[in-house]
Amino acid sequence: MNEGQVFTSDYIVGVSVFIIVFSACIFFWENTSARSTNNFMLQEMRNTASRTIDHLVEVPGRPSNWEDNPGYAEVVGLSSGYGMVSADKFHALSSMEYGILREYLGVGNYQVYLRLKKTDGLLVDDAGLMPQDAHVVSVRRFCVLDNQSVVLEVLLWDG
Repeated sequence: MNEGQVFTSDYIVGVSVFIIVFSACIFFWENTSARSTNNFMLQEMRNTASRTIDHLVEVPGRPSNWEDNPGYAEVVGLSSGYGMVSADKFHALSSMEYGILREYLGVGNYQVYLRLKKTDGLLVDDAGLMPQDAHVVSVRRFCVLDNQSVVLEVLLWDG
């Protein structure tokens, strides 16, 4: 074998091994980066959903009777007392145009769906758009509506 042939075959083997290892590193980096970005997005959605539901349950809105004239509400909230939500306020939310609802709730670019259910699962009322084919984050809070336990649920998704 000539010296040039040994150098060429060593070079080809070395470059081939380097390309394989480098490609594997790039693949794993991209995969890890995508998972990390997805986890960050889901955590951000959870935080937004938690802030939204806390606000709805703890704040009556401004003015406190905003449900009588939703067009003039400065801030919307469902609270009618500690841990209690108002059916009239929820109905006013569900009657709002979707873009205005999202703006009042401060959910940014996320899509939103609110659901008020009895503890047996029976739907009392809902507002927003039902999620479809997306990563959905759901946050629930137990509340009282007309002296009955209910579950308020906020669902957010990126869509």
